[in-house]
Amino acid sequence: MANDNVRANAISVFIAPQTDKSDTTNLVFDEFFRTGGAPVETVTYETSAIIDDSGQAPEQVKTGSESQMDGESEYKQGDWKLFKKAIHGDETLTDVTGSDISFSATGIDSGASNAFADLIAGDHFWISGSASNDGMFIIETKLNDNEVETTEAPAVESAGASVTVFSRKIKSGVTRYYDAVQKRMPYDTGAGGIGYQTFVNGLMDTAQLTIPATGIITESMTWLLGGKLVGKNAVAGQSDSGNARPSTMTSDNVSGFWLNDASEQCQIRSADMSISNNYETSDAAGCSAREFGKGSIGVTASLVAYTNSADPFKYEDYASGATDVSFAFGLKSNDELTEVVYKLPNCKVTTATPEPDGNLLMTNFEVTAQGSKAESTTINIYVNQ
Repeated sequence: MANDNVRANAISVFIAPQTDKSDTTNLVFDEFFRTGGAPVETVTYETSAIIDDSGQAPEQVKTGSESQMDGESEYKQGDWKLFKKAIHGDETLTDVTGSDISFSATGIDSGASNAFADLIAGDHFWISGSASNDGMFIIETKLNDNEVETTEAPAVESAGASVTVFSRKIKSGVTRYYDAVQKRMPYDTGAGGIGYQTFVNGLMDTAQLTIPATGIITESMTWLLGGKLVGKNAVAGQSDSGNARPSTMTSDNVSGFWLNDASEQCQIRSADMSISNNYETSDAAGCSAREFGKGSIGVTASLVAYTNSADPFKYEDYASGATDVSFAFGLKSNDELTEVVYKLPNCKVTTATPEPDGNLLMTNFEVTAQGSKAESTTINIYVNQ
């Protein structure tokens, strides 16, 4: 209906990866299934200092603008790709299939295939095609590129079956993933009755993932946007992928929590992970586009755990002892075919406070990531496909 007030939920947001900075050719947009947020341009003005001798108000002079996208959504299958952008991740793929892979009571021998060449102690990987060992493992000790000992004992199995060792490992880095972010809404004079605002050269600055004790897992991200294209039309050559909305994940999709590679499932109740790249913005005279300078990545996780009599001081001791620990959590899709693990391989428990929650005593604690001592990373993402 023309000349009608726009409904608040009539706004839609789409995101397209750019092949390079300022490149807007052949953009393919995915819908960002938001619960809130949209790209916003904030214009800045300065008040002219020229005195009006008639006593009238001074001129307001536009001096610039800045744009960003604060997006909120529910965590869904495939959203690890957004977090790859958040950590500016560098990806290494392990995908080795062989019939010479065997399993002992302490670990795995990949024969002569060098299946573990790109993995180190603490890394997560998946086995498929075996008789009894399909699933995820964590490397406890890497003996060589073919042999590893694992934190959980495999079932003993001789070589012979066609077995695959797989891990898509993404380490935090400095790779910039530029995005075009587009807001669409009803617009009477627009093509097809739609108006477009397109922002380009977007870089993800912050991201947050919240796992409640029960309920829907949520996520939020902030993109810093380098500039806005002129006009209210679609970008020439753009298309939509037609991506369908994946199923929302809940606390039931948590496949595990790990502290120092030991399971904390049913011990840790909830988790809230925050990522920040600490970008600074910079402007130049005569240039409408903004530049962004990346700082050091920062990652924290706020956790709530039951206080168990087996070791009620555990989290407090980690904090007071300045002990280096690792922390990880896993999420599995509703069909249980896709699993993603987020891991801080080296962090400190910086606070730990016991607090009652009804009749039970909880420990609220926070872990703060540090650079890994084994390789150049602060946070890793592992995916089984």
